[in-house]
Amino acid sequence: MKINLNSELLSVVLEGKEKVWAVKKQVDIEASSITNVEWVTGTVNKARLNGWRAPGTGIPRTFYAGSIFKKSGWEFWYLKAKQPGYLVITTDKKKYHVVRLTVDEKVGLRVREWFEELMHERKK
Repeated sequence: MKINLNSELLSVVLEGKEKVWAVKKQVDIEASSITNVEWVTGTVNKARLNGWRAPGTGIPRTFYAGSIFKKSGWEFWYLKAKQPGYLVITTDKKKYHVVRLTVDEKVGLRVREWFEELMHERKK
């Protein structure tokens, strides 16, 4: 997966098998709709991995990919539950109000820094 960042858009571009598992090629999030970006260390809290996956695929408590509907609304996940660390992007949108991605720590921290720079620009 690639994450492309610019001042207006964050794009999660899925590659190869990722597209098949998630039943999606790309998730675009307007930068202005992002309310928080968090890099979470440690593995995914498996107790919170519930909801209706449609469309998407997964192996319970191991791997989740695709659109997930929870009581709080739609989320997009590409999570490998046993990997150390994942990125959580929160938005003010109904569709994909939360995006959860297993990425390498370097990528997660780069996205977090990008968001902090955007917030700094918004305050000017």
